[in-house]
Amino acid sequence: MRKPLPSPFIEGTERSPIGDGFRAFSVKPAQLMGRPATFGLALGVVRVWALAGPIFQYSDTWRRVINSGNIS
Repeated sequence: MRKPLPSPFIEGTERSPIGDGFRAFSVKPAQLMGRPATFGLALGVVRVWALAGPIFQYSDTWRRVINSGNIS
């Protein structure tokens, strides 16, 4: 099991309700994005995209796919 993320708050200071809400919302995605498997998946996507370049003649749409993740 991974260690929990350290608290950004200093002991004895007042906590912000907005900060707590953002922390609750952001901790899990941050943990998932920091995993080696996630990095490997992203690297695989970039490799497939790069190999597809000659097939699609390095078109604007081909570039848009990696720049924005949007085909249309």
